Parts: sequence; C-alpha cells; structure tokens
Amino acid sequence: MESITRLVKDGGYVYIEVPDFTGFVTDWNDAIFLAHLNNFSENNLILLGLKVGLKPVFRTFPKSSGLTHLGILFCKDGDNKHRKEKYLESKAVLDQCLYAKSVYSNGLIDNSLKENKVATYNVPQINDISLSYKASLETKALVEDNYLARSIKYDKNSGEFIIKNPSEAEYTKTKEQRAKKGCKNNIIENNVISEIEYKMY
Repeated sequence: MESITRLVKDGGYVYIEVPDFTGFVTDWNDAIFLAHLNNFSENNLILLGLKVGLKPVFRTFPKSSGLTHLGILFCKDGDNKHRKEKYLESKAVLDQCLYAKSVYSNGLIDNSLKENKVATYNVPQINDISLSYKASLETKALVEDNYLARSIKYDKNSGEFIIKNPSEAEYTKTKEQRAKKGCKNNIIENNVISEIEYKMY
C-alpha cells in the first residue's frame, strides 16, 4: 500500500477490492486453511489506508461468483494519517476484533479454549500452498471439498487441536453446517444499495 501511495499525487484516487472477511471466513477451517494470507474487513482495510495517507471516499459491493466483495475507493491525503490512532480506538474496530475471535474459534470445543486461551493446532500435511494445509495428501479441485476433507479433535494430553480425516458422520455434519451458514451475510441482492459514501473522514 505504501508503494502504491507513493505513485499517486495528492488528491489522486486508489481503488482496492478484496474478499470480504465477514462473508468468507466462517469457522476454524478458515483460521489456518484459507488461501488468502490476509483477511480484510471494511474496518481494517480503511485502517490500512489511513496508515499510509489514503482516506476512504466510498465503498462499493462488487460481485464475484455470486458473492459480494469489499471495494473501497480511497483519495490520497497525507494530512489524514493522524486519524489512525482515533480509528483504532473506535467501537467499530473493537467489534470487528471480537467478531473475528468468535468466528475463528467456531467449531472448536469451547471448554478447551477456555483452558488454553490460545488454540494450538497439529497439522499432519502441507501439500498445496495455494489452498494451504490438508489432513491428507489428496487435493480436491474445489476449496469447499478440501474443507470437507478435514475434521478436528482436541487432545487433552498434548493440549492441541489435531487435524485429521473426518468420519462419514463428521463429513455429513460439516457439510450441513457450512451449507447452513454459507456466505449469507455477504450476498447483496440486485435491488439493494450498490455503494456507501464515507463522510466522517
């Protein structure tokens, strides 16, 4: 972002489009298996922009494969950098952090997390960096199929969450859970707003 900002004159515009964290991340799978190394929400993308002197102008809701991504148009404004500290203290950022923690622990045994506070994983295989870690050497063609090829179990002796191949019952349960949750929060109907203008910066 800093390199991009250096190429833009004051008053110039930069448009950033990324997958929306709130729609793409659903459970513990995404904590360590998501192909994207960084997960962006509206809050932390704006924060990243402010950090390098880009103030948000408006948000768009671009679609890809039926899902709505996060798109923000920024304007270069070096004087806007100081707002970063104030933004960090905002309720919106705090709420996003709490939401992220709850989503990343979704599907894990709550009692184990309370005992350890930090989840430690034991991952047996790394075989396709574009789709990250797997429980087996077989790589499926679709990301969803790779998700379904994993199960997790807490081991009290080691204090770790062990990634393994699922039983037939676990496979069916995971498939039903993910289908139920899906990315409903991230789907925007055609008759709903297409952009939001920012007026607080």
